[in-house]
Amino acid sequence: MDDRKEICDALEMVEADVESRMDALRKRLLNAVKVEGIITYKQLSLALNQNETFVQQFVTKRSPKRLFDNQVEIIEKMIAEASVGDRAPQQASSSLSGELGDLFNRLLAYPSKVHDRVISFAEYQMALYDQSREKDKKPASKSK
Repeated sequence: MDDRKEICDALEMVEADVESRMDALRKRLLNAVKVEGIITYKQLSLALNQNETFVQQFVTKRSPKRLFDNQVEIIEKMIAEASVGDRAPQQASSSLSGELGDLFNRLLAYPSKVHDRVISFAEYQMALYDQSREKDKKPASKSK
């Protein structure tokens, strides 16, 4: 009887370990795709020889619950390669001089949570700029 309990306990520990590894992988995928934008779910799914939504469903719907070790290795390798490729533009922007270079360097130092706010602010500024350009293009109304 005690042997069965020990086996069940060991199995539960293994299951919990696997689940925590899959949760960590889901967070890493979500960060790489949504926050950093260095790769897409579709690219990862096709690299695994699965349908285009396989990895997205793994992250969002938790189906499948687990991936095989070789699938995890492929995903980790692709994310690593994509992040190395993503660093080249950042290094190029850091070589800018003057105020613009300082601004880019400060933006690169922000954590990923602030990234969305910075992008939203930039979109807001672009919308204001577009509105001002539209006003400039409109002919002045004739006053009598």
